[in-house]
Amino acid sequence: MHHSLPMQIYVWSIRTGRLLDVLAGHEGPVSQLAFSPGGGPATLLASSSWDKTVRCVCVCVCVRVCV
Repeated sequence: MHHSLPMQIYVWSIRTGRLLDVLAGHEGPVSQLAFSPGGGPATLLASSSWDKTVRCVCVCVCVRVCV
């Protein structure tokens, strides 16, 4: 396992620069992120990992996501 690679997704506020949430759950490094256009106040964030899983989370569209 490559423990130096990120296995969490960090969700930051664009307005305040504060960390809002840490999305955990993957057992391997996160390899890709994708947003689904929601058209409302929230949208779907999908992440894939080297652990061969895809996780989906509903998030506010006013955030910046960094891995």
